[in-house]
Amino acid sequence: MLDYLNAKATDYAIILSWASQELRGLQLKRPEHSQLVARLQGKLNEVQSLLTLLQIILRIGHPRLIAGAFRTIHIIEFWTIIITYHYIPALQRQSKGDISLRRLLLPTAARCGLSWIEDIAVRLDGPQAIISVLTQTPVIFAPPQHSASLLDMAGLYHELGHNVFRRFPEIADSLAAAVSGYFADFRQKVGPMAPGKRAERNRAIEDALRYWQVQRLDEVFCDIYATFVSGPVYYFSCVDMTLRRDRDPFRVDIGDVHPPLAARVYVCHRALAPVHQNEHVMVITRNTWNTHASALGRNAEFEFICADALLDRIEETAIRSIEKYLPGARRYEKPLPPMSDTEQVARSESLEDVLNIGARILLTNPDRYADWEKEALEVLMDENGEPACSTWPHS
Repeated sequence: MLDYLNAKATDYAIILSWASQELRGLQLKRPEHSQLVARLQGKLNEVQSLLTLLQIILRIGHPRLIAGAFRTIHIIEFWTIIITYHYIPALQRQSKGDISLRRLLLPTAARCGLSWIEDIAVRLDGPQAIISVLTQTPVIFAPPQHSASLLDMAGLYHELGHNVFRRFPEIADSLAAAVSGYFADFRQKVGPMAPGKRAERNRAIEDALRYWQVQRLDEVFCDIYATFVSGPVYYFSCVDMTLRRDRDPFRVDIGDVHPPLAARVYVCHRALAPVHQNEHVMVITRNTWNTHASALGRNAEFEFICADALLDRIEETAIRSIEKYLPGARRYEKPLPPMSDTEQVARSESLEDVLNIGARILLTNPDRYADWEKEALEVLMDENGEPACSTWPHS
């Protein structure tokens, strides 16, 4: 065991030395990311201190100290992966698309209540995701087409929601309490029953409580947050995601940290501002969803674990949490412009405005969408300091 631990200490010393050298180079090469690189260097210094502690333990060699060495290794490994797998590659690559999306996301995050965000590293080389271990300086992943298209960008608000959820662990506590409270009330509502039936019901309740673990509460919160700050376009995005996936939206999959797609659509609809309930985009999207859902039908497991009354509590608790912990976040309540004005992209419009207008054009006048999107991207990028009219190909 001691031989292995000594080998790992040598391994980490080499990796951390390389990472430190890379960060020093990036501090000079990427001055716009100076705060982010400084945070990474600070964390790397902490990891280096842990490695020094590990090396001391190994020199002493006492069995009791050796037994605890793996805890130190696990921490070193975690931060090594975060820094070397995610942050350094993001800062090394920095394509024009990465830079432009970063310029869009920084003011968007501030506008949506994430006042603590200092910087964002963007990687347009994978599915949408976020690494928020350092909440002030997250890494956001998105597919490469985000450099040339607005389609599916509404999902980025969901990723920002993960940053909020990590920043305020009290939100998880509130949501967990809402779930526990619902099932506690449910236990009390049922009258006398046979012992066997009661035991069976109690097992079902315990299974449901275990199902709504923190990862699923995180995902459903992010759907609610994304709808809260971006409006109908996220509801459309959620329905679109549900319809194009080859899976039953009512299936409860214990192997998936995401709740059933039908539950996600439900909470998004509830989170919309009243002013948007009868928007043309909403009517088309809601009718499409209802047609799809009615052809499938809800199963008993979904009805119990994702009961409407439970999802209502989760949505209400999430909205209260957003209002409490993100006082700078404003619910998206802006009415969409008249149809005659939809295709004019004003330079004062936010990304949320543009995405909502885009959803309307895509649903009502798809032949016009490609030309409109190209103009919209030019306006958005120009507004954020980088003209994009001829830098990105557009089909």
